[in-house]
Amino acid sequence: MKKQMLPIAAILTATMLAAGCGAQSAPAPQPAETEATETAAVETEEQEAAETEEATEEEVTEDEVTVEYNDPDGLPTYTYTGTEEYLDVISDYMVTEYEKNFPQKVNVFIPYSIVVDTDDSNTDDILVYGEFDIDGYDLRNSTLVSNCGSRNAGIFHLQKADDGTVTVAKAELPETEDETEKLFSSAKDAYDKIKALTDEDLTEARATAIADYVNTNGLNIDQWQDYGKAPVVVINAPEPPEEEEIYTFDSPKGYSITYDLREFTLGTSDETDMYGKVEEDDKYTGTFLVIEKVASTDTDAAMKEAMKQAGVTDAEITDATIGDGVACSTAQWQETLDDGRIFYYICYCVPMDDDVLRIRLETTYQEGVNEVTMDDLAQMFAPMMDTFHLD
Repeated sequence: MKKQMLPIAAILTATMLAAGCGAQSAPAPQPAETEATETAAVETEEQEAAETEEATEEEVTEDEVTVEYNDPDGLPTYTYTGTEEYLDVISDYMVTEYEKNFPQKVNVFIPYSIVVDTDDSNTDDILVYGEFDIDGYDLRNSTLVSNCGSRNAGIFHLQKADDGTVTVAKAELPETEDETEKLFSSAKDAYDKIKALTDEDLTEARATAIADYVNTNGLNIDQWQDYGKAPVVVINAPEPPEEEEIYTFDSPKGYSITYDLREFTLGTSDETDMYGKVEEDDKYTGTFLVIEKVASTDTDAAMKEAMKQAGVTDAEITDATIGDGVACSTAQWQETLDDGRIFYYICYCVPMDDDVLRIRLETTYQEGVNEVTMDDLAQMFAPMMDTFHLD
């Protein structure tokens, strides 16, 4: 399945309007602390050298690194450190292109590719066939959180100069299955190999790429996380400490809120911050906290606009306070779809100078999934709402 290079929040918003509403990261092993060993005067130089060598061997076990990256402005750019021929050039190209073309700034892009075939018989047109995937991540505490990504089977065309330098001449990365099948019409064996790749194969490649990135750069990163999914510990890393699971998001929309990474995930765009409930693999509840800034000075009008989207006109609007005493208006309503699904909503509208900050709790339930009450919905988000603060 192709996944466009779009903000996750935007993807989910589109899905909600139409229908209602992995891999692992391991904290980079921490630098081992070298303790100076005082030796008695009677120890020989040979004994001291032996002890030093033994200590060094202990320090570098499990691929531990001895540097940490402390750039407050962001994370280091990904660089391929594996041994697969041509993937260094291809990975650099993917990162550069997505950084250039993706409108939303993310902390780091990490590609992961599986090459299934290579034809380098013509140095002016080396063909590399494979699955070429990439994700953009934001760092939240010590967790890399994916907020955009692209999945593409395709063909890279490379050129090798006389001095051995390899460059990308063209990247053919179709966006639909039909286009991909047409591209591979003359390379059916390669296409069959790509089609045979499993989700487990791709997850393993992704987890390895993340772990290599973390360890190569000596980063204090413990986990990685996809939208709506629980965090996954980086390969060979220990579980993160409890405090690293609690994240406070200072939104450019003028508020802050604190949530548990194990219970909710956050996708952002210029228009919307969308906190999604972490779902079990076999169950989808479509449960979100959506925060958006509306250009209005009328909280009732902003509330009625949200009701109108659900075809509701008669929900009662009352005064309320949220978080640390923030005054707002609130209303509750539900929407029943023809297919039997029921959407539940609790909405708050907070005045902010010339804007209204609209906060909407919502959950979608369908046949076969136990229904909830409005009180249940409120309780799901109560710990988050208690931390709500206007800047």
